[in-house]
Amino acid sequence: MDLQQLLLPSHSVEISVSTLDENNKPSILRLKTMIETGYNNGFIKIIAPMQHGRIYVIQSGETIGLTFYATEDNEKAAFEVECKIIERTIQRGQNLYTLKLMSEPQKVQRRQSFRVNILNTYTIERNGRSMEIVTKDMSSTGMRVLSPYRMSTDDLFTIAFDGNLKNTQGELEVDSDRQFSINCRVVDCEPETEIRKYVLRVQFLNLNTRQTQILLQYLYAKEAELIQTNTALSNKRDALEAFFMNSDEDRRKGPDSIIKRYETIGLINILVLFFSVILLLYAQPDPRYVLDYFYNIRRSSLWHTHYYIAAVVSIFIQMLLGLYGLNLNRMRLKRKTDKISISLGFTTISSVILLLIALFLLITQNVFNLA
Repeated sequence: MDLQQLLLPSHSVEISVSTLDENNKPSILRLKTMIETGYNNGFIKIIAPMQHGRIYVIQSGETIGLTFYATEDNEKAAFEVECKIIERTIQRGQNLYTLKLMSEPQKVQRRQSFRVNILNTYTIERNGRSMEIVTKDMSSTGMRVLSPYRMSTDDLFTIAFDGNLKNTQGELEVDSDRQFSINCRVVDCEPETEIRKYVLRVQFLNLNTRQTQILLQYLYAKEAELIQTNTALSNKRDALEAFFMNSDEDRRKGPDSIIKRYETIGLINILVLFFSVILLLYAQPDPRYVLDYFYNIRRSSLWHTHYYIAAVVSIFIQMLLGLYGLNLNRMRLKRKTDKISISLGFTTISSVILLLIALFLLITQNVFNLA
């Protein structure tokens, strides 16, 4: 078997990874991906596969199964070869694995399927009139679409597919060879009563090898685009890429914005603590000293209510800032070197103690100078 002719760039492959399921039992996870650099002296490079819109990370030295497809006896058959992860790199913004083939290919049974959630609109001709269908997901062999009208099994139609992709500068590179018509056959049709449309399962017909490759490249590009453009996943993507570059070190290097934020809150809270104590002291009646008694000097025995209220407000601000800071601190207790902020812990506990003291004074003293 000539692997140099079978494991070519842009060809779709499947990897099998040993993992643990939700019940902590061994299982096999199968992920679709694409060859980046073809077979050469026992090595190939593949694009890192994605799972649920995120890069699936595999450790260096881990053994995986690689499944590819070849023609045997005029039929397409699946073959699997054992591989070891040698290196993980990022090239031109693409996450790659370098694999070393460890065994001879063995024929296996596999079902080809790689689906991506894509929202595309295609205009088709149906019974002499035009109508629009919207894709829900697409694979190299078919798609699921929403149709405004019911269609029957084995109905045929054609879509105008555009497989042009954006370059690294975000500009669309137009290539007429990547634009072609795809003949489609309806496999089944089910009503979607809530939105008054129909869900069609559609099979692609008579795609040649080049068209299949273009379609696969388009699907993988769209899958990668999901994680790059989804702002909810951007922080996860950055953390994963940092991990990709060096798995032996911590994924988060140095302080980030959240760490700086709660450290700043800790410093501010120390100042608020100082003012809370001062205000509480000023709120008390004026003290009498020894010389006051000697010279018979009278001082006010009334509480300074405005200082007391300001002290209580300051204590509450201190407590709220401390709790907010500790919550931010909790979000960063992930690395071995991460610790609870001493300043936040001290000032938050101090605010609780000061609040208890203020309540004690309110109960035992005539703080509001009531007659």
